[in-house]
This record gives sequence, structure tokens and C-alpha cells, in this order.
Amino acid sequence: MKSHLSLKNIDYVHIEVLLMLIVLVIAITIVYRYLKVRGYLNTSRISHFTGTTSVAGQTEVREPTELTMFYATWCGHSQKMLPIWEKIKKKHKERVITKLVDCDDDAENLCGQYQIRYLPTIILERMKEGKPYKAQYNLGPDFTRFDTWLLSEA
Repeated sequence: MKSHLSLKNIDYVHIEVLLMLIVLVIAITIVYRYLKVRGYLNTSRISHFTGTTSVAGQTEVREPTELTMFYATWCGHSQKMLPIWEKIKKKHKERVITKLVDCDDDAENLCGQYQIRYLPTIILERMKEGKPYKAQYNLGPDFTRFDTWLLSEA
């Protein structure tokens, strides 16, 4: 006997399960697209910076460190900090992901999300002991101080 798949042969429980699976796939797709648009799923930039180090036979995964500078082109203090930012960016390019955000041309509204009140503002973000960690640099436009601070925080 041939078995044909038709609505007569499928009971309502199977239809409900199928509908729930379809809704679940749609919900996962929506969440995935939202996270991708917000930049949370941009793993291509992170994979280069994650690595492992070995200390006395123990392997430790190094989490990526992200350093963001919020600035404005009209701000004198921002203009003093930009050359130092570029030097830090070159020196630590293998360890730190850098992002430069012009608050006057901020399409993603990052300045609002981070509640930036003063320019320039430099924020370091990373995982510390399994929890999100943020630190803010506020020692002025001095390469040595900035470099020392970054090494102690990253």
C-alpha cells in the first residue's frame, strides 16, 4: 500500500509542532539579523585577536580588547589626542581592536548609547574574569601615560 502525505493523514499535534518550529526559525532569524546589524556578531574582527597563551602547562584564552575614542573635528583636545591615538593604534594593532567615532557624524548613535559628555572620551572594553569590563582613559594627551594605562588595563 502506498502512503500519501496529505492533511487527512496528519493530526493536529504534528501541525502545531510544525508551526512552532516555523515560528522559532523566524524568531532566530530576527534576533540574528538584529545582532548582526548592531555589530555583536562581527566575529571576523575578533577571531584575529583571540589567541591562547600557555603558562606552566595551563592554557589561557586571551579575550579581545576593544578601545574606542569618541571625538569631534572642532574639538581642540580631540585634535591633540588624535596623533597619540594613531601611535597607540599602530603599536598595539595585534592586541587591541580600535574604533574611532566622530560624534558629529555618528550614524550608529554610539555617542548617545555610551552617554558621552566630554571630548575626547576613550573607553576600553573587554572581558575580565568572565564578565564585561569597561575602563575610561582620562590622563590627557600624553603617549607614555596612555600607553602605560593601556598596558595595565588590557
